[in-house]
Amino acid sequence: MENNFKKKSLIFRFLDKFQRRNRGNLFMNLKNYYYYINSKIFKFTKDNRAYIIRQLNKNSIIAEIGVWKGDFSFEIFKYTSPRKLVLVDPWLYNKNIRGCAPQVNGKEPLNQSYFDQAKLSTFKKFNGYGNVAILDTTSKNASEKYKDNFFDYIYIDGEHSYKAVYEDLTFWYPKLKNNGKIFGDDFYWREEDNSFSVKEAYYNFISKHKIKKWCVFKSQICLIKNNV
Repeated sequence: MENNFKKKSLIFRFLDKFQRRNRGNLFMNLKNYYYYINSKIFKFTKDNRAYIIRQLNKNSIIAEIGVWKGDFSFEIFKYTSPRKLVLVDPWLYNKNIRGCAPQVNGKEPLNQSYFDQAKLSTFKKFNGYGNVAILDTTSKNASEKYKDNFFDYIYIDGEHSYKAVYEDLTFWYPKLKNNGKIFGDDFYWREEDNSFSVKEAYYNFISKHKIKKWCVFKSQICLIKNNV
């Protein structure tokens, strides 16, 4: 979704830049800088989130919530050789949800056919791979299929409303192993009233669960589960 806030004036552009700064645990951010530079040097993928993939250990159990066409999913699959990769997306169009999916040719997806094509693209990418499970269902329904403390990593990139993000965290955080990591996309997503729905959902969840290890790097958040 295009950010119109920074287009209002030069002052708003600087304010937007300041609001989108990296934040959180200093050591975690320094590690992200290392992985970011590493990914730029070796250029093993064109995806801007390559530095996240660098942090994922091979032979891990990974889930992605909100996969669209499965492009980032396949980058994860190629470079981490996961023991199990779980992809979750209901692929349902809802005209009442702003930014319910990535833009297609510069425009918002206008009907269910865009979602059907995205689902088909995902299934084609992973056809024949036994270590990949594609769940065409809601985040809640999918989470209930797995026991707690099951996943090493979870990447959340579903609907961006406050309610949806907070629910995704509530459903999936218990499924994460101790010292496992949740990564989340579009931390600085702006709603039409310029509020930060994703940011507020994460901040409130972090506060409620007293999560100490978290950081935001280039609009991607990472938090580490530690119940000890």
